[in-house]
Amino acid sequence: MNFTEAVVEAMEKLGLKKSDLARATGYSYQYIRDLLNGERRWNEDSINKVCHALGIQVNFEFEREEQIK
Repeated sequence: MNFTEAVVEAMEKLGLKKSDLARATGYSYQYIRDLLNGERRWNEDSINKVCHALGIQVNFEFEREEQIK
């Protein structure tokens, strides 16, 4: 699952619309719509604001077991 899919899933679970997420983050509806439609790229600030608004966090996992040097 990519980040956008996780955001959409969290919004569905919380019963939030794009307009709700826009208000909660301080972004415009258009900006949120563009992010969710892949017309804009996520950046650190937008990821942080959306995670905070939805009560989610980003975790990274490595697919391979060997250590990266």
